[in-house]
Amino acid sequence: MREAEALHARQLLQQERPCALAGLAPPVLTAATLPHVLTPHTHPAAQLARKPFPRSGTVVPERYLEATGECFILMLLVSWILTYLFNPDVIENNPLKSRVGYNNMCVGFDTPPARYAAMPLQVLQAFLAGRYVGLDTTRASLEKRTGRISRKQYWFSRVANTAYGVFMLCFPVLLVLTPRVNTKA
Repeated sequence: MREAEALHARQLLQQERPCALAGLAPPVLTAATLPHVLTPHTHPAAQLARKPFPRSGTVVPERYLEATGECFILMLLVSWILTYLFNPDVIENNPLKSRVGYNNMCVGFDTPPARYAAMPLQVLQAFLAGRYVGLDTTRASLEKRTGRISRKQYWFSRVANTAYGVFMLCFPVLLVLTPRVNTKA
């Protein structure tokens, strides 16, 4: 049975794409395990929105990681534009600026209505990050079965993915705990 699983995993790993990280060539998962494909030359978030269940069945987990970053940038842009349009005085007068002397990116989504637009984008970001974690962990498991990575590399990948996933699931709490929340009460 182990040999059959190893053979199946080797068949899944036959297609490879170059990986920018550490010069490795990670496997591309096939339709047998994960039915998603991404089209070239578009943003990952747009690719995933247009074809979540494509015909070819090829998936590249890094596309979900890229889409997570794109979602974060979109959230910042939308939030800062809404803050500038509907609550511009908060950019100059806010507790964060008075404490540290400058505005950081959080000022853009600390007040309504920007906060209301940022929440769904942060939830989407958490979903995309969770999907990346699941796919990358599956890939690491397949690579471990075929002997492409060691047991230590597998566990490092698993721990790093879990830590990243937990962090991203907690990320929307930023919209609950603002600089105006009194934690000493």
